[in-house]
Amino acid sequence: MRASRRRIVPPLVALCLAGCQYTGSPSGQGSTTSTLLNPFAIPPPPPGVTGLPPPGVGSAPTPRPTNGQYAGVANALNNPGAACDHSVRITDWAVRDGQVSWAGFHGTVARDGGLRMQFGDAYVIGTYTGSHFSGRFWRPQPNCTYVLSVDPV
Repeated sequence: MRASRRRIVPPLVALCLAGCQYTGSPSGQGSTTSTLLNPFAIPPPPPGVTGLPPPGVGSAPTPRPTNGQYAGVANALNNPGAACDHSVRITDWAVRDGQVSWAGFHGTVARDGGLRMQFGDAYVIGTYTGSHFSGRFWRPQPNCTYVLSVDPV
């Protein structure tokens, strides 16, 4: 009986490891699935977000956001292991001639109001409607996703 267990256990372990998958997306829309070699590791987010057209593609132009300082709030959508802040105040968000900067992020507002910024492994993805920005902020380790909203100060 012991010999039969030794023959069964390695294939079962290999099968379990091969079947472990991570599904997620920094925008919360669409998903990316990656098979993990280490079931306890979370892979980095994909370089692009599937399911969303690139900013500025297929939409009518919208008015540029007002130049100046912006502030707002980011509220957590998830909280794995109680490691994410429930709410984060957003300050020092700045817009100048369609260029946006905040906490190491830098990006350009597309003609349709879309904005995508990356800083390290963290992402900000969303849309300006006039001078109001709404979107998502995602960062790994811990894997926290926030709904983000900023307006001129």
